[in-house]
Amino acid sequence: MSDARPDPDDRLLEKALEEALRAVADLSAAVVAQQQTIAALAAVVASFTPTQPLATRLGVTVSKGPEPMTAVLISIDDAAGTINWAWEDDRGDTDAAAPLDASGAPVTVTAGSDNAAVATVGASDQSAKSAPITPVAEGDWNATVTVTDSTGAPAVWPADAPGGVAGTPIVSAAVACQVGPGIAGALVASAKA
Repeated sequence: MSDARPDPDDRLLEKALEEALRAVADLSAAVVAQQQTIAALAAVVASFTPTQPLATRLGVTVSKGPEPMTAVLISIDDAAGTINWAWEDDRGDTDAAAPLDASGAPVTVTAGSDNAAVATVGASDQSAKSAPITPVAEGDWNATVTVTDSTGAPAVWPADAPGGVAGTPIVSAAVACQVGPGIAGALVASAKA
């Protein structure tokens, strides 16, 4: 006759298998919880990732060669004059990105002259943030910039611009300039004195 009672070794194996399955289930739940914690921490870290500051001001300078000039006097002989611009943030740093228009495109800056008989301004280079100046004749003129959106309309500061400028037109003051006599003109003037 056969014994109807289970083998104690089978019972021990069955019990060990049940415990192992419970341990695997607990371990799986712990791994899922750990993955959720890592994802949550990654989101927190991403929220602290530094972003480029938002612009609140458009600064414009006129330079001759590598240095901006305090008195903007360009000789009729100069060929290295430029109008330069920089997007400034609310701390005065000039590393802010150009604001985006309503379509998400960066606004466009176009430099110019209010007196083409005295000085003209070449094409504006958006990446270099500058435009070349060509002196034409002696006299006074103003370096100007206009800012437009992707449709060509005057641009306004975006809603997320800090410093209370949101929704206002993006403008910059003109820079008063003068084209003076070149070397030949200076020599003639000094010879008459």
